[in-house]
Amino acid sequence: MTMKNKQNFLDLIPIKNPDFLWGENQDGLVTVTMLHTGFFDRIAQDIFHKPPYSRIDLDIYGSFIWKQIDGDRSVHAIAMLFRDAFGEEAEPLFPRIVQFFGILKTQRFISWKK
Repeated sequence: MTMKNKQNFLDLIPIKNPDFLWGENQDGLVTVTMLHTGFFDRIAQDIFHKPPYSRIDLDIYGSFIWKQIDGDRSVHAIAMLFRDAFGEEAEPLFPRIVQFFGILKTQRFISWKK
């Protein structure tokens, strides 16, 4: 029998995808900008007048987490900062954190540090 080398999700270190631009508004909320540069994106832009980018506005919780992603902090460390900042509002902490990072990874906003 062989065992796969499984890493604990909370030990993973997220890295922001440099292909996505982002900024903060005056309230400290983050907006991530996705540029659409693929072949089919260009066709949609020409034919259907689709914009060349999408803007994703994060809420206060998502913005806080996004700003903690520095390439050094683990998911667990970010979760603890989130709990410290939001207290009871952060609960249920780990299911929320895991789901949020799963979405970020699926949408290619982040990758995991090797």
